[in-house]
Amino acid sequence: MPGKISKKGGRQQGFTLLELMIVVAITGLMAAITIPAYLSWKPGYVFRGAVSHLKGDINSARLRALEIRRRCRVEFCKPDPVSGISSYQIIDGNHALSSTWTVPGTTNPPACPMTAAEQATFNAAGRQVTINNFNEFPQVKLMAKCSPLTAITSGSEPTFIFSPQGTAPFIGRVSVYHSGSKDCQSFYLSVAGRLRIQ
Repeated sequence: MPGKISKKGGRQQGFTLLELMIVVAITGLMAAITIPAYLSWKPGYVFRGAVSHLKGDINSARLRALEIRRRCRVEFCKPDPVSGISSYQIIDGNHALSSTWTVPGTTNPPACPMTAAEQATFNAAGRQVTINNFNEFPQVKLMAKCSPLTAITSGSEPTFIFSPQGTAPFIGRVSVYHSGSKDCQSFYLSVAGRLRIQ
């Protein structure tokens, strides 16, 4: 016996055109309300993520100095001239009190960020180098300070140095800036090795 289309009460089942139009209108209205809120929320989220990431890496550098019983340095580089991405490098020192920060075996300071050859030279000397960047955080840049907004320049890169006791021989400051939201926060390092963000 051939199959039959079942009808319930003489009507076919399904959605009417009017019902579909109402669902589409409600979906469009919800998108119109939520998308601008999401777009205004996202830059702040990216900025806070970058600040949290940098704070974690600075605290890791302090713990690294305690672990290896030598100084540890965080050097903040100017943004890459092509990509505009900011980076920073964490370098193990070679002494507990007065580490030299030149490329081992030379009197030349390393590039910021280091080249692969410079990094290999440090590693061969038993000094770990970690290079991180803000590639995951679009529109976020490292700056020398927030007010007035001052860019990092070659030769005057901000640095934080931690001693094996967790203290810092020098105070330091670096800022994180989001060019989209115009948010800016500065990291201040005290001689006690404490990090303050404002």
